[in-house]
Amino acid sequence: MYKVHKIGAPFLLKEMRVYRSLFQDAPKKVSAIPSVLDGAHGGATHFQINRVTKAALGEHIERLSLYLNLGNFKNKTVKALDLVTLEVVDVPLKKVLLCRDARIFTDDEVEDINYYSDSCGVASHISSFKTINTAFLEFFERQCLIHNWLTQSPGRQIRLETITSRTIQELINRAKKFVDDIFFFDISLHPYLYVILSLGLGEKYMAMGVSAGWSLEEAIIKSLEEFFQFFGERANKYYLDDDDIIFKGACEEEQDKLNAPMSDPHYYSSYFFNTFTPSKLKESYSYLFEHSKLVDYENKYVDLKSHFMTYIKNISQDLQLDILCAFIPCVLQGVPTKIVKILTNKGYPHMLTEIINPREVIFSKVLGQYNFPNEHKPIPFP
Repeated sequence: MYKVHKIGAPFLLKEMRVYRSLFQDAPKKVSAIPSVLDGAHGGATHFQINRVTKAALGEHIERLSLYLNLGNFKNKTVKALDLVTLEVVDVPLKKVLLCRDARIFTDDEVEDINYYSDSCGVASHISSFKTINTAFLEFFERQCLIHNWLTQSPGRQIRLETITSRTIQELINRAKKFVDDIFFFDISLHPYLYVILSLGLGEKYMAMGVSAGWSLEEAIIKSLEEFFQFFGERANKYYLDDDDIIFKGACEEEQDKLNAPMSDPHYYSSYFFNTFTPSKLKESYSYLFEHSKLVDYENKYVDLKSHFMTYIKNISQDLQLDILCAFIPCVLQGVPTKIVKILTNKGYPHMLTEIINPREVIFSKVLGQYNFPNEHKPIPFP
């Protein structure tokens, strides 16, 4: 995915950047800047500085272990646990690690787009259960998002006026200091899980978030929280002039300068912010606005720890997905972080929809889908 240039660096972490507004209730942003590997950048945005700092460092350590971890792997395969059968299976290392500058990979594997992989389904935490649960939720969220985009499937639009959660209401109020309108679409492919695609649109800003959760409240909160990564340390819309437009897209000349996905660890975000404006983003997801069913907000409590493996098995059987969990050793010694990647042989392998042939994906056939209006089109998601 990303070649490591053979340059020495005294420290893996170059600096921590903290962005704090003069306004107390504004979001805080922290960026962990690596010395050499741009792909190992860690970032987070939220309202509590302690939480943001931990999240940024955690993402930095997670990405380091994906890009700079070749010493812990000597073969082209790695062991993974099938969460349904509990059998140990071999999966290709190229589906797990993101750094291809290794002697165990051939030059053809380094350059071949067919060997592409990304960080979908990767999570880290000091708790093993939270690591596996978070990784699985991201894995499922991305499977739903990719399928929804390729097929232009309708979702279920949540009526904002029916939301009773105070936490969600507070986040909506904070987000509306930047965007004008907020929309929630549930695009989940299984009744056990909610997958919320949130869109925030306005004259000055745009934002989006996608998150899975075992409860509707959890999914909406996590999706909404992703909005604030778009705003960061910027002033809200009430402090901008009429001609201040934050997301203008890019001219064709700038778009032509985009790096290839095999060499750019930030390809998704580079494409997104150089392509989309608020109006273009809404147009891209127009099928959701036009065909989604309006539903009321209804939250249900889920006893997750007691039934987690049962839920996993039922989801796997219903969708005919194999769900594999690969452990990734932390590259930093003495750090109690657990890192895993959830992957599948039957679902979508990554988010680079330009090169995915959905007709060859078993997951699509199981869902009885043979029409793909957005086939080979890049997915609007950073």
